[in-house]
Amino acid sequence: MAGHQFIPIFEADLPEVAAFLFEQQTITSREDWTQARPSGDDLRWLLDNPDLPPGAAMGETLRTADGKILGMILALPRMYRLGDRKLLGMAAGNFFVDASARMQGFFLLKRFLASSGPDFWYANSCNRQSGPLWSKLGGVLVAESDVEYLFPFRLGPLLEEIAIRKNWPAPLRKTLKRAGPLASLIAAPRRRRNPFRVEYCADLDRLADIAERDRNPRFLQADRSPAYLRWVYSSVPPTEGAEGASLTLHRFQDTTGREGWFGLSFVPRGRDDQIRSARLYDVVWPHEHYAFAEILPAIVEVAAQRTDLLSIRGRIGLGLSDRIAGLRRRTLLAPEAFIVSKTPPSSELAALADFPFADRY
Repeated sequence: MAGHQFIPIFEADLPEVAAFLFEQQTITSREDWTQARPSGDDLRWLLDNPDLPPGAAMGETLRTADGKILGMILALPRMYRLGDRKLLGMAAGNFFVDASARMQGFFLLKRFLASSGPDFWYANSCNRQSGPLWSKLGGVLVAESDVEYLFPFRLGPLLEEIAIRKNWPAPLRKTLKRAGPLASLIAAPRRRRNPFRVEYCADLDRLADIAERDRNPRFLQADRSPAYLRWVYSSVPPTEGAEGASLTLHRFQDTTGREGWFGLSFVPRGRDDQIRSARLYDVVWPHEHYAFAEILPAIVEVAAQRTDLLSIRGRIGLGLSDRIAGLRRRTLLAPEAFIVSKTPPSSELAALADFPFADRY
């Protein structure tokens, strides 16, 4: 490792680290068009993490002898719940290493997993490069983290994507796009009636109360405290209909008063960003009374208003399979989530890990 050094990330380093991250995300998003696009985020939201101790490093960079960044890994502490226990998880965020120093990624991740304090270490945004390193260092694949479930609303943009990937002539692409409404009428999955009352809700204290009531003690789930929700959903507009809102929250309720809520993120998808996509960002529901498939119509109803496609990353707690409620199962290019733990062992937690679908990392 001569010529390389590992330097902790503190507040003053965030602009430089963010610039490196933007460059690496651009490369990765070209490899897998389902991955998040580079956002130009300055990473200052890391400072508001309620589980980050004052003055603690927010990860580590790999640098050349003269200080140039060649790699990075964010270290984000998150409190989790399993039954009546609280467990501190350390999330590996935005783990990237430049191609010129790819071999050093092994040591960067090894140092992350050697940190003291957490009860377990995990990642839920791995790709084809980072996943094998997690496996080599003892990481266990989290169940269902290698698939997503899709619910198409409008088939025109999806047909156009097929044409783009196959390099079909432009006139044929336009023909497929124009045929989209008819194809949607014939082939799009039938939407089930939504039995719930759904409303926009940015009252994070109320949503935290609902999350506590709906928490499933059988799974390892994030502690959705008011402080945590204020950190994750600080960008959510206070009222519905804000121009260009990329993240929204919605509460639903049945006729007996049982409540749940979900978050949707809106990002373009496809080679030409022609697919308007909604991704399920988080969801809690009264699991003792409903299966996830039964509350899915509430999510579909909201997502269909402004998108062509709903994407749901696989998660063990959802109990999904292909064709349930009209969903299509798709295998991802690479598994996204791995976990390392000593007590309980990694294999045990991997079978119980009900991680959020997509954090900001």
